[in-house]
Amino acid sequence: MIKNRPGNRGEAGWSLIETVFTLFLFGLLFSLCMPAISVIAERVERMLLMQELASRLQLAQTEAMSKETEVTVRLVSAQNEVHIVQNETVLRKIRIPPLYRLTSNYPRQSFVYRETGQVQGGTLSLYSGKRLVGRLVIQVASGLPKVEMVSCAL
Repeated sequence: MIKNRPGNRGEAGWSLIETVFTLFLFGLLFSLCMPAISVIAERVERMLLMQELASRLQLAQTEAMSKETEVTVRLVSAQNEVHIVQNETVLRKIRIPPLYRLTSNYPRQSFVYRETGQVQGGTLSLYSGKRLVGRLVIQVASGLPKVEMVSCAL
């Protein structure tokens, strides 16, 4: 047991001013980091969306080859969705978050995977408002989608 000595009085903890100052510094650092964290989170969200779309397109291609039938991919801009269709039956719907808009350079905003897995080459473009933030390039003949993220200043 340590006895109180005259020099140790009042040094057992933090004062109110030290606590308030420490909390103020943590709040200031947090407020300075938040914009950077939100930008990183938005980029990750876009990348995940583009990669999910690419994997769903590869699945549509595989389905066309395995069932030896055509599979159509349609961009339904009114619903902000991508529909994967086989024999006029919607197999899958991919919802695009409301913050984004997906367009393509395909006629009638649709393209077809043939029984062999081949497709006409083209590009799907992802926009956030009016700003292009990503592209999904569908390669000629092989039909494999390639994700290209567009880096731009906010």
